Amino acid sequence: MVVLLERTMLRKNNERGFTLIELLVVISIIGLLSSVVLTSLNSARARARDSVRAQNLTQIRNALIPYAANNNGTYPATDSTFTTGDWSAATKSALAPYLPNIPRDPILNQGSPGWQGYGFMTCDSVSPNNSCSWLNSPQTGQLCPGEMIVWAYNTETSNGVRQCPATYSRVMTVVVPR
Repeated sequence: MVVLLERTMLRKNNERGFTLIELLVVISIIGLLSSVVLTSLNSARARARDSVRAQNLTQIRNALIPYAANNNGTYPATDSTFTTGDWSAATKSALAPYLPNIPRDPILNQGSPGWQGYGFMTCDSVSPNNSCSWLNSPQTGQLCPGEMIVWAYNTETSNGVRQCPATYSRVMTVVVPR
């Protein structure tokens, strides 16, 4: 019995832990795996924000439809969230009965305004500022003539709705039906 106890104690004292090299290899593998996971997580977040943008465009479009129906087929004045990061007071009051909280871009909700945001306008050929030709990357002319479009500019992925065919890949557009 004493001999067994001595052998067990000797065996425990002779066992060694992991070497420094083994620990460093394990730590580097864990670091590599975590960087891969974080990269895919960031791209998933970008796709999720673009999904929110597509839903927000639909909400804005659905608010513009009854607004036009109640105002003899006219829409509110062209507006966007580019300069201030928020909608104008006129747009907020015009759409309040149909959409109490007009959505803002998910990135703009986190900070200052930039070259991301929403807007809407009627594409026409009379006013050069409203020709919607700026949606074309190579300015090829008017897009969706006579249509009211709601757009999200500078989205994070090239995926998304594009009912008015913008050639700029990071623009989502939704046409408001008459």
